[in-house]
Amino acid sequence: MQTVQQQLQTQVEAALSEVDVSGVARDALLVVPCANAQFGDYQWNGALPLAKSLSTRAALKPTRARWRKALSKS
Repeated sequence: MQTVQQQLQTQVEAALSEVDVSGVARDALLVVPCANAQFGDYQWNGALPLAKSLSTRAALKPTRARWRKALSKS
């Protein structure tokens, strides 16, 4: 039988199965016990690193509109 932490980790991994998490440190994607009990039992600190990773890659990846604009200038 899985612990609550393991069940939460399984749910996080299932939710992220369609997302490219290669730019995020593995430890940032783990469900861990909260350091302060007033904030709950477990926490997941992957949201901000994941958002930064995805937005950085999206900014670097040319969109169709950017390509059209670049090609229309030439």
